[in-house]
Amino acid sequence: MNLHRFDLNLLRALDALLHEKGVALAARRVGLSQPAMSASLKRLREYFDDPLLSSVGRAMALSPRATALVEPVRETLLSVEALFEVQPEFDAVRLRQAFHIAIADFLTPRVMPTFLAKLGVEAPQVHMHVERVTDATMRRLLEGDIALGYWPYDVSLFGTVNRAHELNCCRLRSSPWRCIAALNHPRISNTLSLDQYLALPHIVPRPGLGTDRMDHVWRQTFHADMNIVASTNSLLDLPAIVAKTELLATVPESMLELLTDVAPIRVMPVPMVLAPLKETVYWHRRHENDPAHRWLRNLFKDCALTSAGADLDTTSPRGHAMGTHPLVTY
Repeated sequence: MNLHRFDLNLLRALDALLHEKGVALAARRVGLSQPAMSASLKRLREYFDDPLLSSVGRAMALSPRATALVEPVRETLLSVEALFEVQPEFDAVRLRQAFHIAIADFLTPRVMPTFLAKLGVEAPQVHMHVERVTDATMRRLLEGDIALGYWPYDVSLFGTVNRAHELNCCRLRSSPWRCIAALNHPRISNTLSLDQYLALPHIVPRPGLGTDRMDHVWRQTFHADMNIVASTNSLLDLPAIVAKTELLATVPESMLELLTDVAPIRVMPVPMVLAPLKETVYWHRRHENDPAHRWLRNLFKDCALTSAGADLDTTSPRGHAMGTHPLVTY
């Protein structure tokens, strides 16, 4: 790349176009008008002497040259942003930026109302997109598309444990497991024995962890040979399902605290020792000293702790102590 002819202001536009594959979405991603993004695309096409984006039916597709640029451009942009991210002052009111947060579905109703309300007061020009955890979440977090991830699942379940060192995290709350079953389950009396727990059919959540064999994942997580016969994409589906079947489900107690008008179910202790879930905020280390990201992390953490009444537990994704951390305000 000849920097004498390339306007570095086009780098963000190019990154957005390569990831969004459309002018309108790319413009929204970086806070430009659609005509301004169209003008940027024209300049980029002239510079690279390549169409970069072409219409294929109703969609847009990347040219081979553009496809080859996706990763190098993203890494270059992140390096440039890291170089200039230390600023003498930061004012959230003046911040014009879009952030993506991936959050486990059962944590959304507890945390996001408070967070979005405070966001509207402190940073009215910020656009926030909240999405569920999917198979692509960890990859997008590592690539910088997602600013924060909030879930209770071990990062090893995403199949990217070899890159866990790239992430920082803050554990906010521990939640014990509880077993739920239909209120009038025909095979359970007053108590649930371990033999019954292992023998009765279970339904488990499949929270977008990069594998189709969620029965293997949960058996490994619980260290028990459970009789898993079904799965669903949402933890929040489980109470309604078990209420009308003979299926059991094992869920975090913090989820049950949100259910005020739930189907008729009984909640029982799990008849074995299970390590509690640890609700954890994750972010990429490249954002560590970014003032805007640090402000976002602190706001999100404060809202999560306020809504949960939780104790703060700061650790790395591998479980080693991280010490005093920018996310933690003492």
